[in-house]
Amino acid sequence: MHFSFTATVPDRPGGIALLTDLLYRNNASIKDIYHERAWLHANVDQVQVKCVVELQGKEHADKLYQALLDEGYPTIWKNIDEEH
Repeated sequence: MHFSFTATVPDRPGGIALLTDLLYRNNASIKDIYHERAWLHANVDQVQVKCVVELQGKEHADKLYQALLDEGYPTIWKNIDEEH
């Protein structure tokens, strides 16, 4: 299953690396990732990272989503496979 999410991360050295490490520790296969500062006009110290990940199913997705929340990443989450 493929999921897309947008997470807000600190715009400092290692900010995105911490997010990708969390994905690694939760066995998420990153298919696409990019960041954009322009999305957060009010917060110059944060950046939004858009990711597409491949997961093993709904349980795996629920676990990753919860891990993102537990680590303090505000996240917008979407199941890409349900859109097709």
